[in-house]
Amino acid sequence: MIDSGAQVNTVTKLSFSKIVADELASSKILALSSNTDQPLKGYGSNDPIKVVAVFSAELFVSEDRPVMVEKFYVVDELRALLGFNTAVRYSVLDIGLTVPVRYQRLSFNRGNSNIALVESASRPAEFPKFNVPPITLKYNTDMPPSRNVYTNIPIAFKELTKQKLSDLLISGIIEEVTPDMDRSFCSSLLVVPKGRDDIRLVIDLRGPNRSIHRTPFKMPTFETILMELHGAEWFSTIDLKNAFFHIELHENSRHLTNFFAGDGIYRYKRLPFGLCNAPDIFQEVLQTVVLAGCEGVVNYLDDMMIFGKTKEEHDRNLAKVMECLKNHNVMINEEKCKFGQKSVDFLGFLVSSDGWKLADDKIAALKNFRSPATIAEVKSFLGLINFIERFIPHRAQRTWRLRELAKGDHFYWDNDLEKEFEFLKNDAWKTVTSLGYYSRFDETELYVDASPFGLGAVLVQFDKDHQPRVIACASKTLTPVEQKYPQTQKEALAMVWGVEKFSMYLMSISFTIRTDAEANEFIFGGLHRIGRRAVTRAEAWALKLQPYSFTVRRIPGNMNIADALSRLVVQNPPDKSFDDETDDKHLLYFLDTGAMELTWDEIASSSEQDKELCSVKAAIETGQWESGLRRYESQSRNLRSLGFTIFKNDQVILPQALRNTAIRSAHQGHMGVSSTKRIMREYFWWPGMSSDVEAYVKACETCLLLSRKNPPIPLTNRELPRGPWEIIQIDFYTDKEFGFGEFLVVVDVYSRYLHVMEMKAINAESTIDALNKIFLVWGYPLIIQSDNGPPFQSDLFVKTWKNRGIAIQKSIPMSPQSNGAIERQNQGIKKALAASKLDNCNWRIALERYVHNHNKVRPLSRLGVTPFELLVGWKYRGTFPCLWEASADNDLDREEIREKDAFSKQESKRYTDSKRGAKESNLAVGDRVVLAQQKRLKSDPTFGIEKYTILARDGAKLVVRSDRGVVYSRNVEDAKRAVQDSPDETTPGPTDKQKSDVFNADETLTGHIGDESYILTS
Repeated sequence: MIDSGAQVNTVTKLSFSKIVADELASSKILALSSNTDQPLKGYGSNDPIKVVAVFSAELFVSEDRPVMVEKFYVVDELRALLGFNTAVRYSVLDIGLTVPVRYQRLSFNRGNSNIALVESASRPAEFPKFNVPPITLKYNTDMPPSRNVYTNIPIAFKELTKQKLSDLLISGIIEEVTPDMDRSFCSSLLVVPKGRDDIRLVIDLRGPNRSIHRTPFKMPTFETILMELHGAEWFSTIDLKNAFFHIELHENSRHLTNFFAGDGIYRYKRLPFGLCNAPDIFQEVLQTVVLAGCEGVVNYLDDMMIFGKTKEEHDRNLAKVMECLKNHNVMINEEKCKFGQKSVDFLGFLVSSDGWKLADDKIAALKNFRSPATIAEVKSFLGLINFIERFIPHRAQRTWRLRELAKGDHFYWDNDLEKEFEFLKNDAWKTVTSLGYYSRFDETELYVDASPFGLGAVLVQFDKDHQPRVIACASKTLTPVEQKYPQTQKEALAMVWGVEKFSMYLMSISFTIRTDAEANEFIFGGLHRIGRRAVTRAEAWALKLQPYSFTVRRIPGNMNIADALSRLVVQNPPDKSFDDETDDKHLLYFLDTGAMELTWDEIASSSEQDKELCSVKAAIETGQWESGLRRYESQSRNLRSLGFTIFKNDQVILPQALRNTAIRSAHQGHMGVSSTKRIMREYFWWPGMSSDVEAYVKACETCLLLSRKNPPIPLTNRELPRGPWEIIQIDFYTDKEFGFGEFLVVVDVYSRYLHVMEMKAINAESTIDALNKIFLVWGYPLIIQSDNGPPFQSDLFVKTWKNRGIAIQKSIPMSPQSNGAIERQNQGIKKALAASKLDNCNWRIALERYVHNHNKVRPLSRLGVTPFELLVGWKYRGTFPCLWEASADNDLDREEIREKDAFSKQESKRYTDSKRGAKESNLAVGDRVVLAQQKRLKSDPTFGIEKYTILARDGAKLVVRSDRGVVYSRNVEDAKRAVQDSPDETTPGPTDKQKSDVFNADETLTGHIGDESYILTS
């Protein structure tokens, strides 16, 4: 009976007795036990069901469905049930709208072969598995179980991690560890970014691997594979998908794969790749069980090659292999399969009817050496030659020029040196080619090295007399992203790339990796504990080498024969990035570059010298707290000591001498205050740590220069002048599409009356002439306000108007909003000129109409009268018919105008200050400041590094002087208080004489300091 609510399969005691009595049926039982591995309960009942026995056997349903090994529980009273998972796997139970699984024969035309393959119309929920008994792993029970339950999954990846775990649970690849299961072993789960939107889950199984007994299986070598290919002319290659997951782990071995995922402990039901035994087990099962009885097929792990001397023989062999794969429910990776080919790429070699050749030439790195360009590169090349010198005839005579060059300090290159280099390179290539016979029984070493732009690897074996021979060598050009890695990470990349490059030789043997990077002994040597934080790039690479058995040994750089390969790599276009994910896009991969900032020895030694911590240690031991330790006493329940080191829970209490060092390290990358505090709280604690961190970050000059500008200060309302044409503002508006491209704009601040004049030139003389024409109509103003443009800065311009009793006032440099009236009129002029283009009319006429309407027709929104009326005192007549008379309607209440103007400006100030987040600035005379950079690239800091002293301040305007004596005027928004100077850098503030030059209590002053004008109103 099919029961969708049943989680297991059951048979009755009567049925089981019939199976046992039948000799043929009983022979099909694969595993039999009288002890149940889990208690069974009926639906809606808490009473346990009596289980007589548990056994596994092949389950046959129909010809068109696969045969798989299933587990059955023998019960005393209940009926026989087919559980939910088994029913779904065999497609005898449909859920909702799911299409039933039906197997059909599909004809695939792959290359030159028409092979009938078996594929499923829809896959079952559980990942398929080989029809073999579960695998049991043997391990050393005398060793204490390894437990590493640290996990620190980034928040951004938590939902994706849960989804990945859920998929693995549904697929039957992992299962949740319940309280009654063995939890002695536990490894950490690591999340590695894969591209922009995906992740890869990695389990750090290095701890269990140290306990597991290796069961080496003889891996095929390429020499043995070549012997089987003799005479073959047709080839196919098949790649298996998630190959290792086809093998089920026995329940007694699953606890070795326990891993902590933050919300609970899980374990593998299938064989994970990270186990040291996994490659050997998979090779043995696939070769001796799955492919048993097949001819014309070789495999190396999940890569299979089928071959035949004729087309018919090849197709026959392929059909047999596909049938075996079907019987064992193997899932293949179609995209990587090749069928019916005359030549195929297999394990890095191009195999064809003509034999084989190097598809990725294992000694091409030697053959393609470029000529050295430095003394160091010459020494590297000679180091490799020395390694194989006994096989190169007359080596001493052939290398004397290069050896002399290597002894000197000056590099040069000539034809004789080039010939010597080419001779040696060719001899080395021929030597390596003739010596490269691999034996899995000889001592094996892999030399790896990294240069700023390339990687090198040399595989070497030693015979019984410890004589070396080079088996293979390779080099790789680093991609632009990889070239940006720190050197330690390049060395780590060289190790992983070299092992995977020669994995065919290194899998299932013990070997030594030789590197001149001492730091990688720590990461790759199994001493480094992973999991307390997000996994780094080098750590993710280290986990890729879990299935290999190796030791890491450091050698001096001058003895590393791979050095030449990394340095003299031909500068071709960069090879494809080693990682399949674009990890340079992930901030998660921002890495440290070497040694730890603090060590336990330093902390212990410094704590012993710290009087306060010694008192704390004594208080912890005695329970007697001094009055000066109240801040520690409040945390006494959480404090403990180990030697001289004090802890608060898992956080170290640092001695005073090391606190700045820790904060500096946490602040690397110039994290903000909150981020730096979070980092510190993860590892350290001491009373007042938050305040110390905040003070440190605020004192960081780099952070200051990169910070945002200060918010603007609240607006200061300008009082309306006493009458019209007392104060005018002038500016140039530029638009090269119209006329000569330059326009002089003049605005009366009181009335907003506007003049616009087209200019042929914008020098001082032309500007004075243009203003004189306007002044002939309205007379001279009292004050001319302008920006700091070149015509307005000239001595001629300033002296001309001063001689006529007109004061010149300049706005704050780089702050156009300080001349608000003129800037607002420029917007209207811009719109009028743009409208003339759209209307296809004469722009001069359009501009005149705009100025006319602005001055004489349109009342100002704030005051309700036109600029013309404010300027001359009567209403303008002429544009439209009107009823007013000049004498009767000219009563203009100027006090009422002033009140309306003040009220309107106050409302505008309230709205604008709120919208801009205005805030008063506390900068004062004598303060040291840095100034915002006006022209900068995206990567440039907001503020410049030069420091200034404030000489004077008036509202938003600052007058500052640099240490070089240069004086500038700037908006207070563009200045920020500098980091506290050291005593020898302190610059004195302004003298009383300077202050008196700037300020005058009775009048508005204008003048120059240095090269710039300032205007300060008391």
